[in-house]
Amino acid sequence: MPSESLMEEPPSTKDKVWISVGLAVLGISLVAVSMFVSDDPAHILLTRVIQILMTISGSICVVLAVILYFVRDSPDINM
Repeated sequence: MPSESLMEEPPSTKDKVWISVGLAVLGISLVAVSMFVSDDPAHILLTRVIQILMTISGSICVVLAVILYFVRDSPDINM
């Protein structure tokens, strides 16, 4: 028999909006910063790998933020 103190309340719609906004800001900033990573000739491979990783992770964050924003009122997620 679980006690009441251990049961978590589901996040509110307001919290889900802020999570979406935070992910969108993080994603956009990662994509933007990846454009300005300098091309140091000594570390060109590392620079390219970092640019690719930042672009991919930023894009994933933006897509995830959009998905979370539009499904925030879904009854399946609020359970």
